[in-house]
Amino acid sequence: MISAIAIATLVLLALMGLVIHMLSRQTYSELLRIDGFLRAVAVAEACHARLLARLEGAPWEQRWFKGSSDAGSDDWKDGTYDFLIADGPKPFEADLLVRAVALRSRVVLFWRLRADPFTLSPYRHVQTLFFTHAESETPVTLPGLDRLRREVDDAIGVREGNRGWAEDTERRFEPVAQVGQIASILGVPAAPPIPDSIPPVTPGQPSSPQAPRSGPEAAPSLPALPAFPLPGAVPNPPATPPGLQQLAGTRARVRNRRVAFRTRMDELNAKLGEAPFNPSNPIASSVFTRMQYDVAKKLADCSKGALGGGQDCTPEEVAKLQSCNTAVGYVDNTIRPKVNALQQRAWDALKESDTLERDMDAAAEPPGPTSAQADGLERRAGGVDDEEADIVSKAADLEAQMDNAFKAASCYDLK
Repeated sequence: MISAIAIATLVLLALMGLVIHMLSRQTYSELLRIDGFLRAVAVAEACHARLLARLEGAPWEQRWFKGSSDAGSDDWKDGTYDFLIADGPKPFEADLLVRAVALRSRVVLFWRLRADPFTLSPYRHVQTLFFTHAESETPVTLPGLDRLRREVDDAIGVREGNRGWAEDTERRFEPVAQVGQIASILGVPAAPPIPDSIPPVTPGQPSSPQAPRSGPEAAPSLPALPAFPLPGAVPNPPATPPGLQQLAGTRARVRNRRVAFRTRMDELNAKLGEAPFNPSNPIASSVFTRMQYDVAKKLADCSKGALGGGQDCTPEEVAKLQSCNTAVGYVDNTIRPKVNALQQRAWDALKESDTLERDMDAAAEPPGPTSAQADGLERRAGGVDDEEADIVSKAADLEAQMDNAFKAASCYDLK
């Protein structure tokens, strides 16, 4: 009897040990499976990071799979991966399908990538528009990618369809301080208070809540569902890629025209500038100040010659010098004030052009300019162009007036 009890105890202990061993082995197997899954996901994400860095390392228009697709394989740490990347269904989109294997675990991940269209830089920031896990048996081929694309397009359509309601609901809940106020915002009637005790049945009332009823309350109406009005059109949507390309061209035009405009103003200053003439550095002065200096010096020499202390001048030379001196005075009193005012306008136009370019550079940063902001920058650029064109036209007119005055007085013929 003691032997039987001992044998039964040993058998029971053996069974308990076997059960514990099986449970611990199953738990260890599950941990290995989870570890393999996480390692495979890490390998797939490493592939995603490598391709993303390569995609952002060159202008989007020069991506290596443009118009077709590209496939490859590689290893990372203790796993391997295969990938397929191709252009997406819309501009600035690409689809990436990755199959990764690690510790006998296999995962298939899908990314829909989108290059930032709201930038003026050719190097676009690439973000994930949609991500999902696919079946582990999904083939990394173009047919497998096309089949997965249809499912992703449907999911994106559902998400975009719910976006308006979700954003509107979020705005309505933003000022809510207590959870209890949500029901009143949604228009749901408040629940009646729960009584402390059930009142006794009074005569004349049915004893069962399931007793038939008649009259208007026989078919009680359901509470009305709250109305969630969808928000209207976005008042200031982001600028579209065609508008951004136009804005990029406008920025380049503003920069190039500013350089040409500055050069043109230097030419105006070289002809009608007010820097005094310096015989040791004649290039630093303008045509006007050189003419002013020469005429005054020659008249002074002729005056000294008439007194016997300088060069002799004929009456014809003196008449020409006096006529030229009159032209110089006309330019100094009539044209020079207009030149000073025009140069101040030119300085203001250059400052506005510099400010406009800095604003365009700031608008090029993600997420890019809005439609209204892009239109405003275009209008400002048009205003700068008109102002610079008007200044250049007036500068040419003033230069022509000075030349005509000097030519009429034969100033350019003086020795």
